[in-house]
Amino acid sequence: MSRPPSDSLHPHDVLRALQRHPALSKLSDETRVGLAAMSVTFTVRGAQPLWRSGEPVSDVRLVLRGVVALATGGTGDRAQILALRTQGEAVDEAALLVGDTHAHDAFAVTSSVLVAALPIDATRAALARDGVAAMAWASLVADRLRALERSAARAQRPVEERLARVLLDLAARFGDELEDGATIVTLRLSRAQIAAMAATTVDSAVRTLTRWSRAGLVTVSGEGIVLHGLDRFAQAHALPEPTSDEAY
Repeated sequence: MSRPPSDSLHPHDVLRALQRHPALSKLSDETRVGLAAMSVTFTVRGAQPLWRSGEPVSDVRLVLRGVVALATGGTGDRAQILALRTQGEAVDEAALLVGDTHAHDAFAVTSSVLVAALPIDATRAALARDGVAAMAWASLVADRLRALERSAARAQRPVEERLARVLLDLAARFGDELEDGATIVTLRLSRAQIAAMAATTVDSAVRTLTRWSRAGLVTVSGEGIVLHGLDRFAQAHALPEPTSDEAY
């Protein structure tokens, strides 16, 4: 697997990311310091791949800054985004446990993504020595799989409900509150990618967003997507607001 040139980053920055990770944070201080010292950091520009489906698993990649998508169908507008990973999250936890190749494509969603690559053998060995951390990693993988199952189950629901859930999920994880109480999601997702996340066509997604815009629920601009009141938006579609662990 090809890797971009290494960037200069202090190991303490990587160590802070390890301390935020729900499983790697369970490792001893000494073990985390050792993994941080062995890490290599690099930047991936927007829409560029971290890897492609079928490529060998050579390391554990932790997001330090930006957002990464796991997807099928490539890295462009035709990609069907399955999940998003952000600061302090590993991009493909399952690959550490099973298989020698990546099952999905991974690419940068934001204009750039800063990544730390941890040596896979050292990471596996560290988890093998620490039962608590290993169980936390396995639990995280199970949570990811359940999230994919929920996403697949939602494909049977009406288009408006599916699209509403995608926007609420994005708002829960990546939204910023504005002064008027609205929430803006500034991720640079194309209409095709948003439609794919909702398992619908681009035309259906655009028509639905246009109706919501006219109703004052949503505003779509060059800066992002604005949801005017999460409570009101969720109630309009009979949906509970998601928690961050339920979202993309």
